[in-house]
Amino acid sequence: MKKKIIILSSFIAIFILSCFNNDSIVKLNKYAGRYEGTMNTEANVRQLTTNKCTLIVNEDSSIEITIEGGNIYDKRLTISKEELTKTDDTSYNTSKDGNNYTFIFNNTYMTLKIENTDNTVSEGKLSKIG
Repeated sequence: MKKKIIILSSFIAIFILSCFNNDSIVKLNKYAGRYEGTMNTEANVRQLTTNKCTLIVNEDSSIEITIEGGNIYDKRLTISKEELTKTDDTSYNTSKDGNNYTFIFNNTYMTLKIENTDNTVSEGKLSKIG
């Protein structure tokens, strides 16, 4: 009976530890800060437009995106941490309002790629400002 209790306790401990060691949990606070740069929008390798982009990663791992240029690709949206999916150590993605977003973080910049609903792609490297 003592062996069964030890084995059962071991399985319960392993289960509890696996719940706390979930690598898919989104934690962007190490990338918190402001990123700025330009986004180029292309359709079939033809550049359509360039927009200014400001992206803010908040301490709560939410992301605020502002894209400005006076055209149809202007956007202002907030993505909560619950909407993000971690794809590897530095990459995250989400879908919102029909667009697919990919975020790739580096030390001094991040790459943002948006697959738009009109089959165009907006992409840019945004420098970390603060």
